[in-house]
Amino acid sequence: TLQVLGVADHPTFSLEDQGAATLTTATYEVGGHENGGFDSMAAAVGHVLDAQLGRLKTYVETGATPWTSKSFPILV
Repeated sequence: TLQVLGVADHPTFSLEDQGAATLTTATYEVGGHENGGFDSMAAAVGHVLDAQLGRLKTYVETGATPWTSKSFPILV
């Protein structure tokens, strides 16, 4: 995961009015050093962002909080 690496990162979110909908764009930039580069992590990071934005969409549209402990199990 990125948390254990010596990196700098920042997410950027933009919202664009599409009439009856809103287009949400997420960009996540990471800089630093990792042996072998960051390419192998990109899909996993993208999956996490997609899941987070999906939960936000559900909350905005329904008011429901789709969080469950099965979504992100806590590892001890």
